[in-house]
Amino acid sequence: MERNYGGSLSGGPRMSYSLSFMKLPDAYAWCRAVVARSGTNFGVAIRLLPKAKRDAICAIYAHCRIADDIADGGADRSLLTDEHLRLALDDVRATWRVPREHLDAIVDGCTMDLEKHRYASFDELVEYCKKVASAVGLACLHVFGFEEKKALAYAEELGIAMQLTNIIRDVKEDAARGRIYLPAEELKRFGVSERDVLDGRFTPAMKAMLAFQVARARAWFTKGRRLLPLVHADSRKCPAAIATVYEALLDRVEASGHDVFTKRVRLTAAQKLKVLASALK
Repeated sequence: MERNYGGSLSGGPRMSYSLSFMKLPDAYAWCRAVVARSGTNFGVAIRLLPKAKRDAICAIYAHCRIADDIADGGADRSLLTDEHLRLALDDVRATWRVPREHLDAIVDGCTMDLEKHRYASFDELVEYCKKVASAVGLACLHVFGFEEKKALAYAEELGIAMQLTNIIRDVKEDAARGRIYLPAEELKRFGVSERDVLDGRFTPAMKAMLAFQVARARAWFTKGRRLLPLVHADSRKCPAAIATVYEALLDRVEASGHDVFTKRVRLTAAQKLKVLASALK
């Protein structure tokens, strides 16, 4: 499952050396390399931040990317304790007061994928989304900067919206791993069986069910976008751009007639740039 962090890191170079000889710029450079290798949708949006905040967000996303890749079997768990990552995250927590609980929740959520492959209800799915996506948004929010407490709830909602989008887009890829994130009670309501999902049967019932999922994800984006005016002005364009890219993925799902089985839904580099340009107006 691609969460909010980009592609796999497996096969990438492993860089490590003694913490006592390491300098903070080297640690952040390592994190930037992880983000660059991952091909994440956030790469361009992160560049919209001031350098200090950009480095901090790269460290958070390196942590997310590695946790995700471990869950998908593409990396060793020891990468989470790589000295570069430890040094960068320690600095992020000290400088931007990012609560440790959010970083731990990300790992907990990705670890769930090793053990839990089905979700009975939407409420159960939301708890998973909070760990693998909302926790990311909450960690980043402390770097972006905010004053009003309600920004925390909005960041949580925006994270859920983006993870629901990932789930819709990745139905086929997740099924290939034996995972179904679509709530069982909703599959039943629309007359879609687990076998339909695992075999990629794009039936009228499947189409209706996916249309429902898209509509609900859009509703969560509407709620989550209330965050943007509350983010400090020097950082606001970054989450705005990310949200716009993810909503564009929902547009692509709708344009395909909700068929996420025949061809993977994605944005080309040109489409991403066009979407980002519109988000920054």
